[in-house]
Amino acid sequence: MKIITDLQKELNSDIHLFKNENVEIVAPSVEILDQDIDGDKILRALERAIRTAYQSFDKMSEDSHYNIIKLILSKKHESTLEHEKLTFKIITNRWVTHELVRHRIASYTQESTRYVDPFKKWWYKIIYPSRLHDKDEETKKKWFETHENIAKVYKELIESGFKPEEARWILPNDIKTEIIVTMNLREIRHFINLRGSQFAHPDIRIIALSFLKDLKEKIPLLFDDLYENYFTK
Repeated sequence: MKIITDLQKELNSDIHLFKNENVEIVAPSVEILDQDIDGDKILRALERAIRTAYQSFDKMSEDSHYNIIKLILSKKHESTLEHEKLTFKIITNRWVTHELVRHRIASYTQESTRYVDPFKKWWYKIIYPSRLHDKDEETKKKWFETHENIAKVYKELIESGFKPEEARWILPNDIKTEIIVTMNLREIRHFINLRGSQFAHPDIRIIALSFLKDLKEKIPLLFDDLYENYFTK
């Protein structure tokens, strides 16, 4: 089971095979933008929402938020988790974001290949695939040579007068993209459950499990059960 840090290590060991001034290979990344997350504050806000249904505010105590949220998770009554949300930044390839945006209860803002010319903004960056490290050197070099050719043609198209929105016709699914995602906590759990599964594609699974690992540290009560499913079994 790989997470982003594992993939970065694999890329570092293979990077000597990928040398071209116009092409850069990068590992995906996930960053929670709510860096000042107060897990306890979030749980207490959720408790107030939950107790509205029962008008049981008189039962609130120092640790009552922990008990009532643990109860709703056990009963799978997760609608009240929708009252709190998180925003995070993902750097990955474009086909992963094609799958990501199918999670409709979320907000997305994605880097545009129509307006962003990679040779002006970040050169030609592609994401290191999760399965490539397991292949032989010849396969790795063929993969990289394909991108070298695409980068060369793309640059020639731009220099000959094509706009980025036109030259992007030849950009591959491996091309790097950045996307800002906002999801409520219920949808985050749903996303991790679907995309952290062993049946998910390994590249989006890496995103989901890396995100889960961070959230387990920040709001453990809401993600302990998922962490146990994916990291301890």
